[in-house]
Amino acid sequence: MLHALLDDLDGTVADTTWIYEKVSGELCAELGIPFDAGTFLEHGAKAPQEWLEEMKIDEARSTIYKNEFGKRARVLLAAHADWRTGARKAFTYLQENDVPRAIITTAKIISVDVIDTRLGIRAFIQHIVGGEHVDPKFKPKPHGLLIARSKINVDPAHCGYVGDQKSDMLAARNAGMTGILIPNRHTHPDAFPAADIVVSHHDEI
Repeated sequence: MLHALLDDLDGTVADTTWIYEKVSGELCAELGIPFDAGTFLEHGAKAPQEWLEEMKIDEARSTIYKNEFGKRARVLLAAHADWRTGARKAFTYLQENDVPRAIITTAKIISVDVIDTRLGIRAFIQHIVGGEHVDPKFKPKPHGLLIARSKINVDPAHCGYVGDQKSDMLAARNAGMTGILIPNRHTHPDAFPAADIVVSHHDEI
């Protein structure tokens, strides 16, 4: 039985993945980096420095990409970030029933703050572990999930981690938690067999 619920943020709680795809596409076009929908599907769940290295992009272009990506994304997040279907309703229920909850995300806290300003996520969440806290131990490494677990003081076996990518599901497994997949159009097909549970929306959990 689950006693606590931990969540990824982008693409899971917040409908924001399309923003990152848009910004990635624009930057890659400007910098001459190969990019299409398949590129984002393959690499979008990773931190930029990871997939830029995997694609063997030179340091000069990688630096420009990393410096510009967050700034451009935050402009769009401030204007367009939205809740994923059922997420706010589920968070309200968890809050009313005193279920421990946290968010673990690769996003930097400055970007989390922009999403929070628009959606008010912190009103429902007890703890947020951002990219600064886990770099370079990004998912599928369980480091961020274990930091959050220590804050809510619940046995990992009784925690569920909700995400939209294979790396989320593997991080949950590596942390000894139940992996709950809520897919979207950016979810890679290999995420499904890695999940313990698959649902369409938060309010189905």
